Amino acid sequence: MLILSSIITTVYSNTVLNNQKQHLKQTTCVDNLNLSTNIAYPIKISFMLLGESDNIEMSIVDELAGKEVSHFTKHLVASTDTLIYMNEGKYSLVWVSGGFSVKPPYLSGSSVNTSPVGWIYDNNQHKLPFKIFGKIDNCENRVKINAVASYSGTGNLKYKWTPSTGLSTDTIASPIAIVTSNITYSVTATSLNGCTATSDISMSPTALIVNAGDDQSVKGGTSIQLSSTSNYTGTGILKYKWTPATGLNNDAIANPTGTVRNDITYTLTITSPCGQTASDDIKLSLAQLSVDAGADKTVICGGTTQLSCTISNYVGTDALKYKWTPSTGLNNDSISNPTATAINNISYTVTVTALNGSTSSDSVKVIIIPMDKPEIGIVGVSNLNKNRIAWNKVSSKGIAAYNIYKETNVTDIYEKIGSVSYDSLSVFTDNQSAINVKSNKYKMSIVDKSGLESPLSNPHKTMHLSINKGQDNTWNLIWEPYEGFTVSTYNIYRGTNSNNLNFIDATSGSSSQYSDISASGGDVYYQLEVISPTLISPTKVSTSMQKSKESGTTTMVSYNSSRSNIATNFVSGVNELTGDNKQINIYPNPVKDQLRINFEGGSTFEILNLMGQVVYNGDLIKNTIVQISSLSSGVYMIKFKTGETFEYRKIIKE
Repeated sequence: MLILSSIITTVYSNTVLNNQKQHLKQTTCVDNLNLSTNIAYPIKISFMLLGESDNIEMSIVDELAGKEVSHFTKHLVASTDTLIYMNEGKYSLVWVSGGFSVKPPYLSGSSVNTSPVGWIYDNNQHKLPFKIFGKIDNCENRVKINAVASYSGTGNLKYKWTPSTGLSTDTIASPIAIVTSNITYSVTATSLNGCTATSDISMSPTALIVNAGDDQSVKGGTSIQLSSTSNYTGTGILKYKWTPATGLNNDAIANPTGTVRNDITYTLTITSPCGQTASDDIKLSLAQLSVDAGADKTVICGGTTQLSCTISNYVGTDALKYKWTPSTGLNNDSISNPTATAINNISYTVTVTALNGSTSSDSVKVIIIPMDKPEIGIVGVSNLNKNRIAWNKVSSKGIAAYNIYKETNVTDIYEKIGSVSYDSLSVFTDNQSAINVKSNKYKMSIVDKSGLESPLSNPHKTMHLSINKGQDNTWNLIWEPYEGFTVSTYNIYRGTNSNNLNFIDATSGSSSQYSDISASGGDVYYQLEVISPTLISPTKVSTSMQKSKESGTTTMVSYNSSRSNIATNFVSGVNELTGDNKQINIYPNPVKDQLRINFEGGSTFEILNLMGQVVYNGDLIKNTIVQISSLSSGVYMIKFKTGETFEYRKIIKE
């Protein structure tokens, strides 16, 4: 469709009116002849017949001039349209008479505006006010160009339009012009006397234009509404064609919906009812697929954590493909949220692939942190007279070992004394402990397979028991309390040797002293016991079988109780050597490897631990060297025998 503008020229004026510039050329003549031109725009009056036929009479009134400009009578035998041409202005369509079987007509054309008034009843007339705005309403760019003459002479004027291109005829005052390019028409009017006047009018058509919209960047899989605008103002129906049709729900409408999976350029071509075409492109660029693997994760060695990723710039329903690398420790490397079990620090990269092949990657680190501090189950004296630490294992794929720490001679300063691998029994024996000399406090830690060590556990401390003689057969027991859990009760055992200890009484866990007033004369042995409030099961049962290294026998060992050292009076109850009462010299004392004994007179001797067990024996000569490097550290008694007499000396093995 083309939109026209006009320029009309005249000799006498140079004014602009309704975009028309008039120019008049006049020759000297006996007739007074002036000529001007204007444009009339087409509008359509549509009638709808309700009956079989009817007669109507209508007129068009110029509201500004207050006069009728058109009057017509029609005999309707069918619904029909009437095309008329009007100059710009304000008018009313008046229903004069007839038309009982006709619906009120309506006007159409982009040059016509009837809104919002519609038909009214005014001054006893049915009227439809309307305005003409000077817009072309038909795809042929059809207008009526009028030569308006002011003529004082007689007879008809002759008209000649040049050029004749696009004109319905070039010899009448008001031909129909179809304008397809910029053109200037010149009309000459000639009277019977040969007088002439000329007027020019210029018109410029505007080509059909369509706009498919601005180029856009869209998310993958997005359904986007396309739209278009054009300068077409006609009443006909435009035809639309989008190419390619890929992803469109309809390629033959003005505003299809498209699903974008790749970069694509759509071309829209519109066709007017008269065959004019116009095209425009819109480019839809796929926004870069983006994946975010999230913040770095922290986990203990052997622990699990949930990985996940967030996708940006994609809202489609097509399935995305996921690939996590490396796959080490993952339960599934092809899903968006796998579970990772980590032994060491590791970085995972996820790559996401859309159906169109576009990809995006991101990485996330899984960082190993130390495990929580463990818990000691119980500490106490083993049947080897050494402190023993036992604990319940934590079920874990990441533990390598447990480190054991002992308090030094400085309060709260601990040093590592050993390690137990995770696949071993969760029991540690402190072979350097001297149970009869002092108590000891212990802590432990976890070492994971990545080499990280946990904080140290809360401490546990062994009991240390000592006795002294009271009046008569009374023995007073004094001990350092157990530390590590709340003690409810101390069980007290007594015997005549270390192998026949029997329960005699119990006292509150808040006690640290006890007097035994029922002891018989002779040698006495005492030991304390506390019971753990929780089950200690190093081998996942409450007791285990342990073979005694000293006796070679198999005994049932319970890890749920802790016993103190055995305190005895057997040394102070032995008589000194009688007879010659020879001098005995023992050195060095404390001793590490070789013990030298000087004794005047022959004798035999035995070295006993504090449980009364013989760990070494031999014959004594004047200068005897005894190799004791194989003995464990601790306190020992040497028992000398000459005939029927005995003498004892205490030594400390380092």
